[in-house]
Amino acid sequence: MNLKMLVANDLDRAALLASPALVATLPATNLQRARRDAVARSTSAADQAIYATWPDAVAVDALGLWGHNLTSSGTWRARLYAAADATGSPLYDSGARAALPAKALGDLGWGLDPLGAAWPMAGSTPHAVLWLDAPYLARSARFDLSDAANPAGYLEAQRLYVGRAFAPAVNFDWGAKLAYQDDSAFTRSERGSLFVAAGPRYRKLTFALGWLTDAEALRLGEEIGAAGKAGDVLISLYPADPSPGRRLQYTLAARLDGLPEFSSAHPHINATSITVQEI
Repeated sequence: MNLKMLVANDLDRAALLASPALVATLPATNLQRARRDAVARSTSAADQAIYATWPDAVAVDALGLWGHNLTSSGTWRARLYAAADATGSPLYDSGARAALPAKALGDLGWGLDPLGAAWPMAGSTPHAVLWLDAPYLARSARFDLSDAANPAGYLEAQRLYVGRAFAPAVNFDWGAKLAYQDDSAFTRSERGSLFVAAGPRYRKLTFALGWLTDAEALRLGEEIGAAGKAGDVLISLYPADPSPGRRLQYTLAARLDGLPEFSSAHPHINATSITVQEI
């Protein structure tokens, strides 16, 4: 499976409803914002449902839960409906899925990892993503979070992603770069001691698409132009990699570092390079 990138997040056009009600100051609409300090939070660790309704049908083959606090025992479930009130038989039902992938027996560090240990995030924010094989036309969606033994005593998430992913017929070029950034600043005292003022840490991802068709370049250019640097995107370089650790490491919720340029590499073949910064 080639890279997947969701640029147009249709969740931002949806009306959201939480059941049971969330913390009043941390509502469901925070899931439509791309900020680490603006989460949607439940009032307890009881099961939580989030409903999304659109005024018209949206094509959906990408679903993502970003910045959650669910443990390796927690699950999430996504359902898509043709009806506007999330009733009837769902068009798609993911079933309850692990919010954090657990290591298989062969992947455990014997004597170090307990059974059920989650894969490390490799510097990423805790997330769960589903890339579907085909799009569904949905008027509503339901997301269920479950983690009754969560030590925080509540469930929360930073962002939800719903929409139609972009996936080029020819994958990204060799040489993609994942960089770990640290905005901490060093200062030396008069006697030479090195001090640090801690700053935020995040990741940057750079990759090139060198074999875009005219139709792919048109769609990608339209979506990136509409999103700009203010919009956030969900990207996975290896969405179907057999290693959960690799999938986690190379999946980012991010903003464009700058709007890319497109060039005509060959007749009807287009190329561009994209750099994003993690939100």
